[in-house]
Amino acid sequence: LPIYLMAFFYHGARSLVLGLCGALCCSVLSVLGALLLREKPVPDLTPIITGLIIPLLLPADIPYYVVISACAVAIFVVKLPFGGTGSNLFNPAAVGFASVAICWPELVFRYPATMQAIEIFGESTAKIAQSPAYSLSLGAVPDYGVLDILLGSAPGPMGATNILVVAAAGIFLIVKKAINWITPVSFIVPYAVLCLLFPRIGGSPFEALCYELFSGTVVFGAFFMLTEPVTSPKRDFGKILAGVSSALAVFLFRYFGGFEMGFASALIVMNVFSPIFD
Repeated sequence: LPIYLMAFFYHGARSLVLGLCGALCCSVLSVLGALLLREKPVPDLTPIITGLIIPLLLPADIPYYVVISACAVAIFVVKLPFGGTGSNLFNPAAVGFASVAICWPELVFRYPATMQAIEIFGESTAKIAQSPAYSLSLGAVPDYGVLDILLGSAPGPMGATNILVVAAAGIFLIVKKAINWITPVSFIVPYAVLCLLFPRIGGSPFEALCYELFSGTVVFGAFFMLTEPVTSPKRDFGKILAGVSSALAVFLFRYFGGFEMGFASALIVMNVFSPIFD
């Protein structure tokens, strides 16, 4: 919710409507899926969480049909065929995002500049800006400073740009024991080491490291997606193995992948190995 409030601050009410659209869509599709399977719908909040995460991975001016498509894939392809909540093999939000990224890359990786109100309905007329993650993929230094990325002033996914708020929310989840600290730490530390050893831009190594860590969905994914209880390992040592392996996978996808954001793709691959890590 704090992340959505920051998205509202930078992009206006459309970001809140996108979140509401995702939550309602996933909830309705879950009930519809249960009825199609001739099962009694069970009260469950996880579809709402999935529906809230998906828009945060997308631009604030993304068309609603893209969000609905991602939600449909998350529920009808990832969750229901494998038995519903608690039985899915892959992270629903990650697969939903990856599906629309493949189908509509020209929309998913086109980001509006911050501090401009976006029309709630209809085609957006917002000014488009180049994200720091895209600049890094070209081997260029981003046009925005590290402080801009930390405060959310740089363009990017509407829920992953304000790193300070995302990190604070993640730490809150750890303190409340909603997630285990081992998973994000075992991911962020080796990923930082890899970025430090193999920088994609020149200049200060520390600055290059900050750009790599804080651009795209790395921090958001570490706290809100990698820790998903169903698809992540259950044992502590398994969490460490998953974190380190995910760091390597994200590093490879971001450095050599077709899109500037490879976290979701890497997470889908790593979900396959969770039982092995355990």
